[in-house]
Amino acid sequence: MQARIDAGLSQEEFAEKMGVRRSLIAQWERTSNSLKVDKMIRLVEVLNISIDSLIGISKDPNRVLPGPVGKTKKLFMEVSELPPDKKAQIVATVETMLFAYHTKMKIRRENIAKKKSTAKKKSTAKK
Repeated sequence: MQARIDAGLSQEEFAEKMGVRRSLIAQWERTSNSLKVDKMIRLVEVLNISIDSLIGISKDPNRVLPGPVGKTKKLFMEVSELPPDKKAQIVATVETMLFAYHTKMKIRRENIAKKKSTAKKKSTAKK
C-alpha cells in the first residue's frame, strides 16, 4: 500500500498502530475488499490521508473536503466520541443512505436525458 510506504511505516509498525496482526495488513494490501469500515476509518487516521485517496477517487492524499457545519457538525462531533463499533454502525448506515440517494439521482438524470432525447427525435422527425 503506497500510503503506508509514504508514511514510512513497515507492515509490522503499521499493524501495531492499527491494533491488528501484520498478516492482516498483508491481506489488506493484497485484496482491498477485505477491509472493514471501522478499520478503514482507523487506517486513514493513522496514515493521515483522505478516505477518497485511499479508495482511489483522488490521487491527492492531502485532499481535504470542506467539513460539516451547524447541527451536522455537532452530530459528527458526538459520533466521533462513540466507541469504534458504534461509529462503524453509523458510518455504514450513512454510506447506505448516500448510496441509495446517489442511485436515485442517477436514475432521475438518466430519465431526464431519455426524455430530452425522445423529444429531440420527435422534433427532428416532424421536420
